[in-house]
Amino acid sequence: MGKLTSAVNFFRESWAELGRVKWPTRKEIVSYTIVVLITCVIMAALTFGVDIGIARLLKLIGLGVQ
Repeated sequence: MGKLTSAVNFFRESWAELGRVKWPTRKEIVSYTIVVLITCVIMAALTFGVDIGIARLLKLIGLGVQ
């Protein structure tokens, strides 16, 4: 019974802790999501640019794919 009691206490305390969390508002979630999407687009563009740049550099020195 000790393990069952411990598990029940764990879940009871976890549920109580969730009540103390300051959850973000809908407006905050939307703004955070927009920031993440913009960051992903910027990072993808930078990665693409570096990839193209390295490919052109390798082609210029004769090591790139024709």
